Amino acid sequence: LAESGCRTLLVDLSQAVPVEERKTDGTLTYVLKGAGIQHRNNANALYTVHFNTPVWRARLVPQGKDLLFVVEMRDKTSAAQTQMNPAAQGATRFTVDFPKGEFLQGGGPTDDVVQKMMTDKDAKP
Repeated sequence: LAESGCRTLLVDLSQAVPVEERKTDGTLTYVLKGAGIQHRNNANALYTVHFNTPVWRARLVPQGKDLLFVVEMRDKTSAAQTQMNPAAQGATRFTVDFPKGEFLQGGGPTDDVVQKMMTDKDAKP
């Protein structure tokens, strides 16, 4: 799980998998069918609170035989485009692209707020 240019989220997969998108207010969830976490560190959330991106947190969550890619948004209106792109040796990269925009109001949250968000899994900015 990585972020490139503050507008694209990337998930590298060992092979292409079917993807189901679910939208709720402020959250995009991509169900990666049949995928799993290969390295424990990949379960750590990616916090983007100091970057000009519509995303404030992205994380991979195992659920049964699938993997949820949960993208929590700063607002409810951000649109995203997804792609599954072939990579070397049969691997695949799932990308989620967001349009440019101004997403940081007032320079972003304070360090105290960020610390609370990183320790409270249900916190919102």
